[in-house]
Amino acid sequence: MSTDFGRKIADDCEQQVINWPDDRLVQASFATDITRQRKTENTEEELKEALRKYQVFFIHSRDIMVFVDWTSGNILEANPAALAAYGYSHQELLTKNIFDLRVEQEQILTMEQMETAFNGGIAFETMHRRKDGSTFPVEVSSNGEQVGQTKILFSVIRDITERHATQEALLVSNRELAKSELLLRRTVDELAETNKELTSFFNSIAHDFRSPMVNIKGFSYELRATLAEATRTLVKDGGELQGETREKINEVLGKDAPEALGFIYSSVDKLDKMVNALLGLARLGRRDLAAEEVDMAELAEKVLKAHRCEIEGKNIAVTLGDLPKVMINGLAIEQILGNLLDNARKYLRPGVKGQIAITATEIAEEYVVAVTDNGRGVALEDCDKIFQVFRRVGDQDVPGEGLGLAYVRALVRQLGGRVWCESGLGVGTTMRFTMSKSKATTE
Repeated sequence: MSTDFGRKIADDCEQQVINWPDDRLVQASFATDITRQRKTENTEEELKEALRKYQVFFIHSRDIMVFVDWTSGNILEANPAALAAYGYSHQELLTKNIFDLRVEQEQILTMEQMETAFNGGIAFETMHRRKDGSTFPVEVSSNGEQVGQTKILFSVIRDITERHATQEALLVSNRELAKSELLLRRTVDELAETNKELTSFFNSIAHDFRSPMVNIKGFSYELRATLAEATRTLVKDGGELQGETREKINEVLGKDAPEALGFIYSSVDKLDKMVNALLGLARLGRRDLAAEEVDMAELAEKVLKAHRCEIEGKNIAVTLGDLPKVMINGLAIEQILGNLLDNARKYLRPGVKGQIAITATEIAEEYVVAVTDNGRGVALEDCDKIFQVFRRVGDQDVPGEGLGLAYVRALVRQLGGRVWCESGLGVGTTMRFTMSKSKATTE
């Protein structure tokens, strides 16, 4: 049908025959302009056609997907994920406007964002509201498309509640980590200060102990000289002393007093060694253990050579396994191996041919070096105690101050490793310590 102005319009016509008052039959036609209705129907058909192309993706997507009329903001279609997320039925959601899904404080941004989305796409985060009034954070990605005569926005919306929770947990973890790092720095500083105080304390002890020890030792020598003089005088002028009295004086001057002085000398010497050992432990914390390339096989041979007399004297069989090259402080490792080898040599079982093995095993990011013997062994409950300062376990028939393994532990720890004992009475002992292989080199 055409209007008076010649414009064609879509019409819906109905015709009826009417009996006019003058007995004429007149055919009447009634037309309705349905242009807008056709336009809407066309848009819906085009939208449905677009949906059919992506139906599987649209229906089965875990993300929320909605089609929105750009002009009005009305929701034209939504996938099952949208229904589940917002709590509406399909029919209910299609009566909603995009504004209905946004929290109040975010609605003012909607029109500006829709304009941007249609002109090139947009991605942003916002808060959406469910049917029950609860809210949740979402990430929205929108793009516009002209479908027939209608501007359509296609939005993919992702619930990021879990992401926000993870981010919040990460922030909390970072804050806790920062606190822990601060606490660690404080602890390290306090330990450094404590170490300085201990070193100063040990130096003070050494000074305070040495003065009396020097005096004791010095006066002991004077006392010995006096006793010797008294003995000579007695021999020369003691003729008046007879019998039991003379014998008693001779026993005191010739045996008891020198024996007592001998105990004094040995005790002072032992105390002096203990003080020196304590000072050595204290100074370890101040040593700069610079790393260098160390061939462990060559170093082990060097240590064995230094103990050759004792090893050959006791007919001990020593074997070396495959030992690595590693970047570490050579002097420290030499002292560690020397102490462990000396310990193994000293505590062999009488009547059993001694056997000692030095081996290394590669485990993860470190080497584990082992010094194994077939000696008398250590009770399981004492395996930790033997690393304590001045602590000795088992039979005390071997000279020593109980500082060798304490020194080993201090050195190993300073090198960043661990040391431990595996043993049992009568089954021998294996002393193990670790070295980082992060800077190790191999043949």
